Amino acid sequence: MPVSAVSADALPTVQVNGVVWSQAVVGNTVYAAGSFSTARPAGSAPGTNTVARSNLLAYNITTGALVTTFAPSVNAQILSVAASPDGSRIYVAGDFTSINGQARRRVAAFDTATGALSTAFNPTGVNSQARAVIATADSVYVGGGFAGLGNGQLRNNLAAFRASDGAVLPWNPNADYTVWAVAVSGDGQWVFAGGSFQNVGGQSAIGLAKINGATGALDPTWDPAVNNRGPDTGISSLRVQGSFVYGTSWSFGSGANLEGAFKLPITNSTLVWVTACHGDNYSAFLMGGVVYTASHEHYCGAMGGGAPQYPQWKFQHSQAWTDAVGGQILSDSLGYPNWRGTNAPSIVSWNPDMTMGSYTGQYQAGWNIAGNDDYVVYGGEFPTVNGVGQQGLVRFARRGLAPNKEGPRFAGGTFVPRLVPTSSSTLRVSWTAGYDRDDYTLTYRVIRNGATGSPRFTTTANSTWWSLPAVGFVDTGLTPGATYTYQLIANDPSGNTVFGANASITMPTSSSPSNGYAQSVRANGARIYWPMNETSGLTINDRAAGTGASSGIGVTDGRGDTGITWNQSGAIAGDSAAALTNNDFSRVYALGSETAPDTFTTQVWVRTSTGSGGRILGFGDLQNGNSAHRDRHLYMDNAGRIVFGVYGQDGTLRTVISPSAYNNNVWHMLTATMSSAGMRLYVDGNLVGSNTGTTAGEAYLGYWRLGGDVLGTDNGRPGWTPRPASNNFVGSVDEIAVYPTALSQATIQAQYALRNGGGGGNQPPTASFTWGATGLAASFNGSGSSDPDGSVTGYSWNFGDGTPTGSGVAPSHTYAAPGTYTVQLTVTDNQGATGSTTRQVTVAAAGVIANDTFNRTVVDGWGQADTGGTWTLTTAASNFAVGQPVAGVGTMRLAASSGPSAYLSSTSALNVDLRTAIGFDKPATGGGVYASAVVRRVGTSDYRVKVRVTGTDTTAYLARTVGGVETILTSVPLPGVVVAAGDALSLRIQAVGSGTTTLNGKVWKVGTAEPFAWTTTTTDSTAGLQSAGAVGTYAFLSGSATNAPITLSFPDFNAVAPSP
Repeated sequence: MPVSAVSADALPTVQVNGVVWSQAVVGNTVYAAGSFSTARPAGSAPGTNTVARSNLLAYNITTGALVTTFAPSVNAQILSVAASPDGSRIYVAGDFTSINGQARRRVAAFDTATGALSTAFNPTGVNSQARAVIATADSVYVGGGFAGLGNGQLRNNLAAFRASDGAVLPWNPNADYTVWAVAVSGDGQWVFAGGSFQNVGGQSAIGLAKINGATGALDPTWDPAVNNRGPDTGISSLRVQGSFVYGTSWSFGSGANLEGAFKLPITNSTLVWVTACHGDNYSAFLMGGVVYTASHEHYCGAMGGGAPQYPQWKFQHSQAWTDAVGGQILSDSLGYPNWRGTNAPSIVSWNPDMTMGSYTGQYQAGWNIAGNDDYVVYGGEFPTVNGVGQQGLVRFARRGLAPNKEGPRFAGGTFVPRLVPTSSSTLRVSWTAGYDRDDYTLTYRVIRNGATGSPRFTTTANSTWWSLPAVGFVDTGLTPGATYTYQLIANDPSGNTVFGANASITMPTSSSPSNGYAQSVRANGARIYWPMNETSGLTINDRAAGTGASSGIGVTDGRGDTGITWNQSGAIAGDSAAALTNNDFSRVYALGSETAPDTFTTQVWVRTSTGSGGRILGFGDLQNGNSAHRDRHLYMDNAGRIVFGVYGQDGTLRTVISPSAYNNNVWHMLTATMSSAGMRLYVDGNLVGSNTGTTAGEAYLGYWRLGGDVLGTDNGRPGWTPRPASNNFVGSVDEIAVYPTALSQATIQAQYALRNGGGGGNQPPTASFTWGATGLAASFNGSGSSDPDGSVTGYSWNFGDGTPTGSGVAPSHTYAAPGTYTVQLTVTDNQGATGSTTRQVTVAAAGVIANDTFNRTVVDGWGQADTGGTWTLTTAASNFAVGQPVAGVGTMRLAASSGPSAYLSSTSALNVDLRTAIGFDKPATGGGVYASAVVRRVGTSDYRVKVRVTGTDTTAYLARTVGGVETILTSVPLPGVVVAAGDALSLRIQAVGSGTTTLNGKVWKVGTAEPFAWTTTTTDSTAGLQSAGAVGTYAFLSGSATNAPITLSFPDFNAVAPSP
């Protein structure tokens, strides 16, 4: 994370007894305007050492001292102050009607040389509130909430006056609602307006407008993607610096798509970047390649490395960003407009602490920012900065000018190491990192027995107040029975140093050797290892560190809660485990944050008989409570199947699901890996599922968590499918481990073999099977079944149709009628113990692969098709319904920039003829709607026929998707096909052959005859698509759509084997 060239030291500055709305810098003088009646020196308490200042003052930017010779009397608040290009004047706008006893209708000017009210510039002003002012050498532009000028001339919210004498200029852009901000290009040619309007001069300009500075004509080609308009939202500030416009936006209701800051070119409206940190933004200022903002941001989780939203919101009122693009925005998870994939700046490590004021009744801190090449100045209603009284105004300086006294800080003010022996002569010393308001990297030294000159360990760690990693090492060569004292010392690059308190420990005189399983976990490189052997308390010790010298391993202890039951029978012989119950106090979270990894292994043993499922182990952006971003998790569905889920970088939910259930009250070892080889899920050492197309997930800051977290669509968060009835896993858990590598199957199987009987006695086998069907004939294979301490010797099959049971590892069975049947496999091991599992098996009439007429009612999902099994969804189940509100159709809801899809994952066919119809509830806008019929779906690869529907035309495509990356094979415009609200299109795709596949696609309007000829044809030989796969449908709504959401309807879906 970059650091700021400006320190976070709050420099002494004159204070006010109200609010500062705006500031302008001329030379070393800062003009501060707002609503206040007195000023007082820095360090003076409210009401002491005051002098009168009525809504406008000046201070020295280098000293913070009040300019005593400038004290105009303004009879009401000033909302905006701006300097003339040559600095000879400042212009003010607001609610006032009198200055120094002279009439001024809400617009006025002062000579900076004398401080006198300008008599030359005496405009007629405006008839209601003026909110913003900016000037060129010739013209003064004013924006606000007015309907005319002081002389009765009509001007809606924008007006201009001649700088020389204040005469009204003919400039009349005519904004239809309040203007909050104005800025002007360096050459004076263009005026930029921001506010709550949606039209300028009768043309669309949603919250932002580029207006000719001479004629007042709108440039309609300048149309940014930031769209805030209406009474509850708007653009709060604009500033032109160089060739770019920097702006901020706010919203507390409908009509907005951004709470944040943004950067736009003057010449075109293509966004350079936006910051999608939720919380109103009020002002932005660029200095030294860093953009400083004033806001009340409370959630930056979508920015990658930003702060999550805490259950009790934490506000960051001052923040900084790189001026250059640093990455892309992640998916929104809290129901705000989704800017996923949009360019974003990087967060800069600069976080002064301002408290909220109450003067305005809006309970904000900073409202505006200004500065020069050496200083950044904030104005607002804050009463304190960095814990020191500093009301309304504060300065920050370049590090070369600042005292640089902001040093390391620690949560709760405690800085004490945690000491855990790993043997009688080795000791793990660990702690949670602190943070610094203006430094990202801190240095730590570990002192043993007071020897400050020879630290036992020195390291660095990167941190912010919302991201505090676990740090530590293993100290070796200690004497059994001896007592040692440890102290931590932290310092920042400026030399600010914090000395921690001492912690002492007497080493044990002896230690028992670890069991073979624990030794294997460490030998295989676990970074976190919670054996769950505690007998009481809330701390779960990380035992990944061994007896050798190491750093950063085994330093992440867990914190449990009161709902955990200890001393349960464990999965490993001689060890104990813990039991989790169905409440939010039955969870464990890591005492250290990290960035969600893309290469890892997670491992946990579970034993349960629950029928409600629940989250077992995963990653989330909050230590406790409901995470906004959460994935890389293992959870159990209601049927007892294990789901490994990762939130893909494309915003889709990627899952691997075990075919068998494991809620049979027997210990099972669950292992999930992700790497360049994709996602893999193992149960008891057996590979039960994989997804080679998912090699990375979203990169966000968070914590490993054991137990519940949100799995559904609560508070706008995307839901996981299949979703269990409970977020909380109920059952016993043991031997939690996190590795920084993807373990091989051989390594996992070797670990599983070391469980040594799980406490003695024969362990039952685990049943698992796969199946396939052609017509009514189904085949089964139970070779995936296993036994932890012996071998599987028998297989018994109940085919679910009342016929006699079958036997053998791979039987076949022909059903009498199409349908979905519950098939149960029971396996027996060499000592007579049994284990069972069930799966839903769907068979159809000869030639029928899948069929769905949607004649049912389902809320939050599509349920089970007539033929083809259960629909698998890739986005929130709440985006789907059947029979709601129209009977006999399945519906799919598309938000802007979203791509829901649904697949019949239990189908598998090579040669397919698929038909479906898709209805549109609204006409397409912006970049249009995409809809596809999909065949041969394996992982994230498939063939598809696709249509793009815009407001004026329709295009058909044949495409292939490999690993989530789509390649267009053919493209055919459909002349005269324009889709209106209520219209529907029929899609048909045929895939035939292996090695080289012939693809035929056809698209036509419902209600018209099906064309005899195919719309488009091609062949393709992509190796990964020459085998059987599932069928389904996919859709996407352009991010530029203006009428989202759009709902697609599906009255039928039919896939058959092609006719010879």
